[in-house]
Amino acid sequence: MKSRWMFVSGAVIAAACGTPPPPLSPPPPPPPVIDAAVRPDGAVDAARQALGERYAQATGIKLYSHHRKHLGNRDGVFAPMIATGDGGVVVIGTHVTPRRGRAGISLAVAARIDATGAEVWRRDFAMKGFAESEGGSAALVDGGVALFVLEYVNPAWGAVTRVVKLDDAGVVQWDWLGRGKGGPDTPFADVLQYTVAGTIAINGHIYLAKGAPARDWRGELDAAGALIRDEVGGPDPTGLD
Repeated sequence: MKSRWMFVSGAVIAAACGTPPPPLSPPPPPPPVIDAAVRPDGAVDAARQALGERYAQATGIKLYSHHRKHLGNRDGVFAPMIATGDGGVVVIGTHVTPRRGRAGISLAVAARIDATGAEVWRRDFAMKGFAESEGGSAALVDGGVALFVLEYVNPAWGAVTRVVKLDDAGVVQWDWLGRGKGGPDTPFADVLQYTVAGTIAINGHIYLAKGAPARDWRGELDAAGALIRDEVGGPDPTGLD
């Protein structure tokens, strides 16, 4: 009669003989976790960049030069122009109203245009208590767009950071205003990113006291516009002071 163990693994046979079985091979490692991953929404191609630039020029909107290098919202980074799903573009910038004998008044403006260049909606961001504003940049978020705006109590002072969420029709959903009035303890946003978790991560700098050197600052807004991260670090890595 044939043994029923004829085709059993060697480990079982070894165990039957009193020899411990060899260790099992470890399972394969899990895939790496990408830290602070961002969404690639909104990257503009050359045609839509030209569409947005024509609109900005025709309507007198100046694009925020600090974020110009991020044009197209690539990798989730906020940009002054972002592509929309209908073939159009959202443009955010600053419109300056001239005044005779005095500097013009700056006002943050954002507009959405369709693939033909027709205006779908346009909003300005005048705010009580702030003399002027500047349109910074934007990113596509779930069901709308988030806009980065700088507000000035006095144009000679520093800016106050503001992030506004609009729905697809341009209606305000929430509006976050950073603390301070451009002076000490005001966080300044240098780079904003829309994350895969649906939050807005802010990398920037802050001055804790008048005349003090800038320090690194990291913030984060949740999907409802609440500040869920507010961290002051070491010396500002950008070298601003």
